[in-house]
Amino acid sequence: MQGLLRGLKYMSEKGVSHRDLKPANIMLKKTIGIVPEDVVIVDFGLAASLSDTNPIFKRCGTPGYIAPEVIAMNTSPEEPFKIPEKCDIFSIGVIMYALCAEYSPFDDPDDSPDAILRRTSL
Repeated sequence: MQGLLRGLKYMSEKGVSHRDLKPANIMLKKTIGIVPEDVVIVDFGLAASLSDTNPIFKRCGTPGYIAPEVIAMNTSPEEPFKIPEKCDIFSIGVIMYALCAEYSPFDDPDDSPDAILRRTSL
């Protein structure tokens, strides 16, 4: 988690939000004697600048890891779009929970992605 939080801090300092943090987007440089510097965040396909008002994808991410404020976000053309600055923090909380509990708090193998989104946004 320390390595992941360092990566998130670095992205924040650069004004970037990943917007799809999940276990599959976290890699390790090695598997023995791991130090925080061995943690690598990958797949920046949905990442965007926090100042971008017109990213290609507005509401995006993986069900179960998307912050409730992203799910509930209004994307009407009248209101200027703003990426929630702390949306990656929610994803990291879900990842930390999954590491401790060995399962995701929102995952249920019998649920559809829509059901997971509804449960996340409650």
